[in-house]
Amino acid sequence: MDPVGLVSDEQRSIMSDFMARDLEEIEEKLKPDTSVITFLYLRAAGLHFRLSAFFDSPDSPDYQAHLFSLWQATSSFLECVFDLNKFASGLLPHASNYILQMIVAAGFALLKLLNSFFADRIKLAYGRELFLKAIQAVRTISVATNDLPSRLAEVLAQMWKSGGSGLRNGHGHDHSGWLADSLQLKNRCRMSMSLVYDSVWRWREEFQAKGRGNLE
Repeated sequence: MDPVGLVSDEQRSIMSDFMARDLEEIEEKLKPDTSVITFLYLRAAGLHFRLSAFFDSPDSPDYQAHLFSLWQATSSFLECVFDLNKFASGLLPHASNYILQMIVAAGFALLKLLNSFFADRIKLAYGRELFLKAIQAVRTISVATNDLPSRLAEVLAQMWKSGGSGLRNGHGHDHSGWLADSLQLKNRCRMSMSLVYDSVWRWREEFQAKGRGNLE
């Protein structure tokens, strides 16, 4: 275990696969009486622990398999959010803080995946559509000007533009910006939410490096 409490890559891989099977068993037990809200939280839970893929070493034998599982969990969760909002109009503004956090995390996950070597292995146009809808979902949850959801949506939009809008995928593109080909995290002390903190921190550094002032 390293200084921030993370288990080794091998142990994490075993735990991830074990938890995936555990979640599948829970879904099977709940399936006869699963409400749309319960199903949404099951999809959120699946995404939550699949975010651990960003802690994996690129040299891990299951690295790309875990990235693909993350992609599936991200798209499945977001599709569930969009479907629920479509069939229960007006429900999204009342979403819990946890669902907001997971939509934001899904947005950042897509941001990294679509601007990395892994973009070659997924449907890029579909991923870009999911990302743009995720931003709209975060804005829908906003209830006041400049509240947390509206600020997070703006950060996601700015990072999308500066990161290549899903077009920087490892084929000769310039990787000198904050969103490099590597999917590794610099900030790893927030467990599953490390992705969000790491992404915002990199955006903040780029913002200040371009002389746009202090964000405090």
